[in-house]
Amino acid sequence: VWANHMKKNFINLGASPRNIYVRPRGIDTKLFNYIGNFAQIPTLVCTRGMYEQYGYDKIIESLYILKFKNSIDFKCFFIGNGPYKETLLNMVEKKALDKNIIFPGKIDNEYLPEFLQRAHIYISLPQTEGLSASLLESMSCGCVPIVSNIPGNQELINSGKNGFLVDRENAVEIAEKILFTIKNPDFRKNVGFENKKLIVKNFNIEKNIKKFIDKYSELIENTNE
Repeated sequence: VWANHMKKNFINLGASPRNIYVRPRGIDTKLFNYIGNFAQIPTLVCTRGMYEQYGYDKIIESLYILKFKNSIDFKCFFIGNGPYKETLLNMVEKKALDKNIIFPGKIDNEYLPEFLQRAHIYISLPQTEGLSASLLESMSCGCVPIVSNIPGNQELINSGKNGFLVDRENAVEIAEKILFTIKNPDFRKNVGFENKKLIVKNFNIEKNIKKFIDKYSELIENTNE
C-alpha cells in the first residue's frame, strides 16, 4: 500500500500486518525539482481535478478574505479541468477575483513543474486522500503546502513546520495560513529546502520502484522454497 494510514485500514478489515508492505510509488524528483525561482507576486497553485470534493469553494472564499479584508494582491492558478469548472468560474466572477484566479486548463506533465516552481504556496482541500502525488510534486518544487487535515496529508505535513494542515471548512483559518506564508519569506525558504530533501529521500520513484521489484522477487523466492 502507498501509506501507513492505508495499512491501518487493511488491518481493521482483518489483514495481517505481516502481509502488508508500505511503500509509496513516488514521483520523478528530477522533473519536479526545486530551483528557488519564485514569481514576484505572491502565487498559489492547485493542480487537482475540478470536482466538488476538492474544496475549491473554500479556497475561493479564503482568497476573497485575503484580497478584500487583508488587501493582499496575488495570483492563483487552478490547473486542470472537470465538471465543476463552470461553477468555479461563476464563483470567481461573483467574488470579483477574476483578475487573481487563473484557469490555464489541463497542463501536460512535462510543463507542470514550471507552474509549481514559480508558486509560493500549494493549496488543496480534499475530503479524503491516499497519498497525493500532486502534493508530493508541489513539495519537491519548493511550494509551502496548505492542505486539509486528513490522514494521507498528516503523513507528509508537520503542521507549522513544513506546511499547514487546516480545517477544510474554515476559510478564515485557511486565509490566515496563506497570509502567514506570504509575509514570512524565511519560513517559505526553509520549508522549500526541507521538503525537497524529504521528497528526494523517501519518494523518488526510481528508487521506490526498485524496492517494489526487490520485494516481489523476495516473495517469489519464498513461494518457491
